[in-house]
Amino acid sequence: MSLHRVETPVGDALVKVFAEVPKREQRSTSWSPETIYNSPRRHHLHQVATETLSEQNPAPPSKWQDYTQPQKLILQTFSTVSEKPEEFWYRIVPYFARRDYTKDTVLYNPGDDAKAFYLLEDGLLKAKYDLPQGKYSELLVAGTTCGELPFFSDTARTSTTLATTDCVTWILDQQKWQALQKNEPDVAQELLKLSLRLTTERFENITR
Repeated sequence: MSLHRVETPVGDALVKVFAEVPKREQRSTSWSPETIYNSPRRHHLHQVATETLSEQNPAPPSKWQDYTQPQKLILQTFSTVSEKPEEFWYRIVPYFARRDYTKDTVLYNPGDDAKAFYLLEDGLLKAKYDLPQGKYSELLVAGTTCGELPFFSDTARTSTTLATTDCVTWILDQQKWQALQKNEPDVAQELLKLSLRLTTERFENITR
């Protein structure tokens, strides 16, 4: 296991994220869907993983800073990777509910049903995998999505994901997801499209 620094462009700044990844000889292109997807990603990083890094690389002011949550978070997360206008994403706001987690709380374990898709507003999550390819862990920072691919594909969790600090999240649960598909099918379809797009991008970054 080694520690790698990734510099990701956010506006005019570079955000540095540290993630533990298997050594080269342990890597494989046969990643599970959750391994490919759940990681800090380009256009999704608006805060750094630690207070020290935050002080060194302060996040640029958000153009949505006057918006309330979760509208601000949803726009930060999705509008930067979608061609849809801001107004498009307003329609998804009522489907998310706030959920807070105290430090060391486990959100889910391998084999659990994927009951929710998470947007991380504040704090730091850690996802840990024990796969045939080896052990793998990563940090999920504010402004990042979490657990969406198993949720949308209706498959079991493959990681242990826990809060390494007190966290504020906004969740889309199965009941709200079903309602979104019924009431706003174009928004639901865009979410699925972004999932595929971001998964592909994540895979390319891992195997680069």
